[in-house]
Amino acid sequence: MSNYINGILVVEGSNDASLISSIVDCEIVVTNGFELDNQTVNYLKTQSKYKTIYVLTDPDLAGEQIRNKLHQNIPNVVDVYVDINKCNKHNKHGVAECTIEEINRALSPYFSQKPNILYEISIMDLYKLKLIGDGSEKNRIKMKWLKI
Repeated sequence: MSNYINGILVVEGSNDASLISSIVDCEIVVTNGFELDNQTVNYLKTQSKYKTIYVLTDPDLAGEQIRNKLHQNIPNVVDVYVDINKCNKHNKHGVAECTIEEINRALSPYFSQKPNILYEISIMDLYKLKLIGDGSEKNRIKMKWLKI
């Protein structure tokens, strides 16, 4: 897979995420449609300080409502749109029904070179981050949800 997006791509459902992840290497956050909860919004808001947030939702009312909620809470969200005429399977219209070509067309302006970064973390770094030493257990518990 050569397509990479340096940011977070927000989609509505797991089928959308599955299709996107077969085409593009990036972090994907699934909103579960209208179930966009405050925890997810807060995560995206925090991450938006470091990464660009791209929103690729279905071209329908639910998709627009998700976009609006994100725009109300997060500055500089980037909207990505698919052509509804190229996203139709089994009488459904949405991101999961798009052709691979349409997904590539919509996302290609945001493709970038994947950074080749190797992080080296020392014991002192872990101590400074309060991940080891006195009182570090609560910080390690908070980090369990992270993929490292």
